[in-house]
Amino acid sequence: MAKAKGLQIDKLMGALVHMDGSDLHLAVGDRPMIRLHGRMHRLETKVLDPDDMVGFEIDLGIDYQYTEDLLLSAGWAHLFVDDAMEQSWGGNLNDDDIDYLYVEAQLTF
Repeated sequence: MAKAKGLQIDKLMGALVHMDGSDLHLAVGDRPMIRLHGRMHRLETKVLDPDDMVGFEIDLGIDYQYTEDLLLSAGWAHLFVDDAMEQSWGGNLNDDDIDYLYVEAQLTF
């Protein structure tokens, strides 16, 4: 199981999937949050500390409500990787920062 020091990311991702959430937000000094149908919900877990994190991310995104039932989102993110990333994921990753683009369509029934 992937573990970032004191944080079990697999359990948090499992909660995200189980709750049908779209985003998992982690911040030092706060409990993990899940975006569920456009609203943020705090999970009943411990408050995160610096040892729980594998880096930090900055992102820029935009949402466009195309129709009442269709939300389109796009964005860019940059992950500043910490040394914990290599330790947490079995040493298969290097410590290079990661950039990625995303496009998402959310259809509400």
